[in-house]
Amino acid sequence: MPVNDEYAARTTCRDHTLVNTQPLRGSLRGQFYSQCEKARFDYRCKFSHTIFNINRVHKIGNRDGRKSYIVSLDYGHGFERYGCYEGWDSGWDVRVPDGSGYPPGPSKYVGHARVHDLPKALLLEEAHTGLRAAGDALTQYGKVQSLCRAHHELNACQRPDCKFDHDLVDSARIEKLARWVPRDTDNYDVLTVECRVVEGQTTWKIILKEAAFAKLKATDPIAHHITSRPYSYEAAELLDVVRHMEQVVGLATTST
Repeated sequence: MPVNDEYAARTTCRDHTLVNTQPLRGSLRGQFYSQCEKARFDYRCKFSHTIFNINRVHKIGNRDGRKSYIVSLDYGHGFERYGCYEGWDSGWDVRVPDGSGYPPGPSKYVGHARVHDLPKALLLEEAHTGLRAAGDALTQYGKVQSLCRAHHELNACQRPDCKFDHDLVDSARIEKLARWVPRDTDNYDVLTVECRVVEGQTTWKIILKEAAFAKLKATDPIAHHITSRPYSYEAAELLDVVRHMEQVVGLATTST
């Protein structure tokens, strides 16, 4: 049954969560691609390459069964920093900070460890840590991997049996929090999404770095409410942190 464009846009691309199994030749040899990227080098996939399931972050953190860990999702901007050849681009990388107990391991892939979209950054880290390999089956979740509009747009889903997975978050929505970045002037870090788990209790934090406020004018009313830069906020649910940050930076809470 055909999927309409609106539904596809709020549904995770399944093939973008799988490591490419097709042979790569020439200059592509050794590079890292998802199944979707290899199948569609024009990147015209109708499904989302920005929506991710937060349980993927937890699996990276507790891959050996530990109950306490930290995983950081870093968003930044730079020249050839995220795979763009001879150009400026923004993107993500997944980092397990020092002190989390995991030794840093060298990548078996050449090229950029940082990539354009967060779901691929998670896939790259999953491949690095042995959580996912080429040919692995699709991860099965108990709910449909599409955003629940009532939950994400209005925070008003009251259905205990909602068929949509409420553990999904759109990283494009997080990127929009950086309203005042300087753009193509230098390499810089914009924000960090931190998942901190202590004895099984999760705290999510978003830290807007100084570059996120580079073009915020002192006369802007919002500037009077953001006196501390970097600015951060934390809560038990990532979507609650996103909503709070949207209010702080003057974005409509109904945006997705």
